[in-house]
Amino acid sequence: AVQCLCNSAIKALECPAGDLIFEEGEPGDCMYLLVDGQLRYTPGEFAPEVNYSDMDPKLTLNPGSWCSEPALWTVWTHLGTLEASSTSELLSIEASKMLPALARFPSTAAVLTDYCVTFHKYINESGVFRSDLAYGFDINELVSGLTPETRIKLANPVIQRLQMHFWDKVVNQRCIDLLKEEVANGTCDIGFVGAEPVRNTFVVALCLRKPRCASDRFLVKVGEELRDGGKVVSSCLLPGVKRKWREAYMSAVERLLEQDLVEIAGQVETHFEEGFEQTVVMNPSPTYGIRTRYLRTTFQAVLGPGAKLSTVPAPKTMQQPAQPSSFVRLFRPDVARASEVEQQTAAVLAAHTSAVVLRCNENNRASRKLYLWLNRQEFEALSHAMAKPIIQQWVASLLESKQSSADPALSEPDAQGV
Repeated sequence: AVQCLCNSAIKALECPAGDLIFEEGEPGDCMYLLVDGQLRYTPGEFAPEVNYSDMDPKLTLNPGSWCSEPALWTVWTHLGTLEASSTSELLSIEASKMLPALARFPSTAAVLTDYCVTFHKYINESGVFRSDLAYGFDINELVSGLTPETRIKLANPVIQRLQMHFWDKVVNQRCIDLLKEEVANGTCDIGFVGAEPVRNTFVVALCLRKPRCASDRFLVKVGEELRDGGKVVSSCLLPGVKRKWREAYMSAVERLLEQDLVEIAGQVETHFEEGFEQTVVMNPSPTYGIRTRYLRTTFQAVLGPGAKLSTVPAPKTMQQPAQPSSFVRLFRPDVARASEVEQQTAAVLAAHTSAVVLRCNENNRASRKLYLWLNRQEFEALSHAMAKPIIQQWVASLLESKQSSADPALSEPDAQGV
């Protein structure tokens, strides 16, 4: 099938510096993969990149990059102009010749058709910017929207790799069976990052801000109280939910508002028209024997000025992290670094005199969740893995308080925080 596709639908192109690959306004009928050289994209009037700086790295394509993928799966008109910055070698894939080339391979054609339907659905979702460039598309997220049959087919090479030795490590059969089960029911997908097999999970989050907030603070979850047993769990996360199989972004946001932010859902104004930001985090997952790749898709939102928030006072006193000795600082840099993070975390938390408490939907595992209005610097400080014990101590002390108050005016946060 691959040989037939290469012979019929894929062509090798050599473009001298200055050659145009495509121009703004032209119908798109090919996808391009850059093998060698460098390409430069100039966005047109209607391209989402029109306001990007000329120096933005997203506008430069290097070997291994591709562009114009929508031309394979949709009726497409180029939104900008692509030219060769230097002598470049490309591969072009012609849309009209793909399916005829695979006519003798129905199984492969079915996978391609499934991907086409998924891509078309994705590019028409609210918040997704249509672009000639590929930086806005996460291939693993697109694969997660395929049918169970197709996802299982694509997962088989990864499963085979896991059943072999890699990096002097063996994944036991229990982990492999669990991964197979999750792929089949749409809970997760597995793929490769480079040569590393990973588990893919997708989260949709909100960056929820106050209106006219000069300090540019946004709502961050720092803890929750579990419904069963009352256990307190600390965190530093934007409000978010794990995206379900084939769930649209808008549906995931609506579910987030219903489950976690039900008390203020009617006062939250989402801005899908501003697009989204995607960030990737890789974390160990001992349960599965491989790392999990978390893709967080964040949309912007604003809290209405009439919203009422319940608050609890912050702990008046808190045990300060111990300062390492000069000897430890010199010979144990890891301990010194941990102490530095703990000191920064304690300082950020001490600057907040109260926190927002929101009760959750009855179907949520948590009965209530605790939030702070943080700026970007504070968020980054509390997001460090070594900050978690200090946050845990602070949240546990805070949730012991039974007092709450209303904040109907949503006044501008002062230097003390909320």
